[in-house]
Parts: sequence; C-alpha cells; structure tokens
Amino acid sequence: MNVSYIGRIDDSKSSNPLAQQASDLFSQRAFSEALQTLSQLHQQDANLALDMLNAWNHQVLHLIDAGNNNLAPYIEEYANIPLLQGEQWLIKYRYAVSQDNFEEAAEIVYRNALDFWDTEVWQREAQYMQDAVLAKFKQLKMQNNWALAVDLLELMHWYQDDNAEYTLALAEAYIALQEKQLAENLLVYLADNPDYQNRVEALRLQIVTQQQISIDLQPHGKHFLVEALINEQAAQLMLDTGASYTTVSQGYVERYLQPYQYTFIGSQQMNTAGGIVKADIIKVNRFQLGPVQLNDFTLAVISRADFAMADGLLGMNFLSLFEFNLDQENSILNLKAR
Repeated sequence: MNVSYIGRIDDSKSSNPLAQQASDLFSQRAFSEALQTLSQLHQQDANLALDMLNAWNHQVLHLIDAGNNNLAPYIEEYANIPLLQGEQWLIKYRYAVSQDNFEEAAEIVYRNALDFWDTEVWQREAQYMQDAVLAKFKQLKMQNNWALAVDLLELMHWYQDDNAEYTLALAEAYIALQEKQLAENLLVYLADNPDYQNRVEALRLQIVTQQQISIDLQPHGKHFLVEALINEQAAQLMLDTGASYTTVSQGYVERYLQPYQYTFIGSQQMNTAGGIVKADIIKVNRFQLGPVQLNDFTLAVISRADFAMADGLLGMNFLSLFEFNLDQENSILNLKAR
C-alpha cells in the first residue's frame, strides 16, 4: 500500500513535533505507532489531532473504495482509538464490505453505528452496502452458486426485512433452489406494492412455470379455444400466434368489465384478418390462464370484431412470455418459463 501522501501535514502545523511524528509514522505505514502518537497529540491539541485524523479517514476510505486490500493493520489498530467513533465505525464498515465480510458490515451498520451516524449518513451507508450485496448476488448468480446467495441474502433480510431489493433477490434464489413456498412467502409482502408488482409477477411466473404447464384447449374448426379469466370474468379466447396483442371485443368489455378495472392506454391501428382496424389499448388489473396470473396485463379492444364463438384472441404478448408448443393431436397448450 502506498500511503506516502496521506499522512503529511501542512506547513502551518508542521511545527508541532508530535504532529510531525504522527505524520511520518503514518506515511511509513507504522499504523500502531502513528495512532498512539495521535492520541498523545489529542491531549495536547485536540483540534489538530482531529484534523489529522479526518484527513487520514478520507484517504483510507478512498483506498478502500479503490480496492486496496492491505489495510487490515490500520483497521485493527483504529478500533482502539477513542476519537471520532462514528468515523471509526465507517472505516471498519467500509473495509468489511470491501472484503465481502457482510456479516460484520451488517452488524456495524444495523447495530454498532446507530448511536454515532445521523440519518443521512446511515441511509447513505445502507445504500452503499445494498449496492455491494446485489453486486455480489449477481456474481454468485452468474456462477450458479445459489446456496451461497441464499446464505448472503438471508443474512441481509434478517437485518432489514423491509428492504424490497433483498426480498426480491432472496425469492429469486429460493426459486432457483426449488424452494417455491419460501419464495412465495416473501413475495406476498410485495405483491400489492405498485413499485415492485411487475417484478413480483415475473418471479411468480417462474414459480408456476419451472415445470411445464399443460392447458387443455377446445378444438373449434381449424382453431383452438382456451378459457381465460379477465378480472375474474371468463373469456373464451382463440389461440392466434399471429396476433401481437391478446384481444377482446368491445362487447365483451361492456358486458363484463367495470371502468375501474382497467386503464385506457391509447389507440392504434392493427392488422386483422378483416383488414386494418382501430383498436383501443387497455391494461386490466388481472389476467389468468390456468395457474398463470398476471397483473396489469395489456389487451387490445376492437369495436367491430368477429371472433366466431370466441370473445377474443390469445396473442403473443402472453405467449412470448414462455417457451410454448401446441399439441394439436391432444388439444393441449404447453407452457414453460424462458
């Protein structure tokens, strides 16, 4: 570790022998002696000692963030200096995070430092650790090391069970280990939070489609019908891989959907078997096909539509969420998560 530039003091303070000695010792990486000398200086000139310690703190934090791994001697000695305890905890905490020692880091940020950090500092450092934890999770995920990922995230979730990012990451790890019920137990707490609803639904989709789902179809001429639920109302939809959107008729919307159950997004031109038509694009609160449930699902609504015996079409905005195949002989639609 090159610290030759971080222990020096300016000329206005160099006349103090203890300050000069502490500065030289720190530059020579004699951390124990440097900090002991600084403690003596504190009895003589508290302001000067604290100024020097602050300067050392900033430089050490910079080295920690830069990935320097040779600071352990300083960190160990630093814990014994009764100056600026909030800064002491910050140095120890940042170093623990840099070494992936999240257990020690969590103990500091959630317990030891609470009496010394104000709200702004605490929130900043909690975010700092969250970023580091999620980066480590991403690394473990790429290594397919889900067991270690669970250990890490269970630790973080124990300390901060209201952290949605930890909750979602832990649920994902549980799903990868086939612990579906544990994942669902976590997701239920975020299901009604609009900020995380889409991510929750995506994880729930993984839960129900880890194994292949087979959905019975009803043959209708050369086509196949399947029953879906739109806001709990049954809809007979014709399977159509050529349709970009799942589509229903205006008549279906008027008969079965209340205005508060969907949101108008806009209108656009759509190509249909009968030519180009204008379609309203809406989002319904819930769409369900078999065990698959999706919130805020997009539908196209066509005012003059002839779907024969159907209420609409099951299109690619649903089907593309899966690897799917149509077993025409047995009239079954097979779905599996991508």
